[in-house]
Amino acid sequence: MTAFQNSIGKTSAKIGNFDPELQTAAMAALKDAISAAQAKGLKITPRGADSAKRTYNETVSLWKSRVDPALTHWVSKGRLTQAEADK
Repeated sequence: MTAFQNSIGKTSAKIGNFDPELQTAAMAALKDAISAAQAKGLKITPRGADSAKRTYNETVSLWKSRVDPALTHWVSKGRLTQAEADK
């Protein structure tokens, strides 16, 4: 995984209070999305320093800390079924 990350083109940019590093194409797409959001009076910024480059294990940890609680919330509100959340 490290070899792959070292082999791709990367770009960093100041976005909000952070300097995320992304694949060059991903950074270009993010900047386009930021511009489109600004045109609609909206703002896109990273939530934290872990919003970009991370290891697989860091991604799993982030998922478990944010997505799993959100699924539990929406199941409890009846907006998702448990079967949908388990997919």
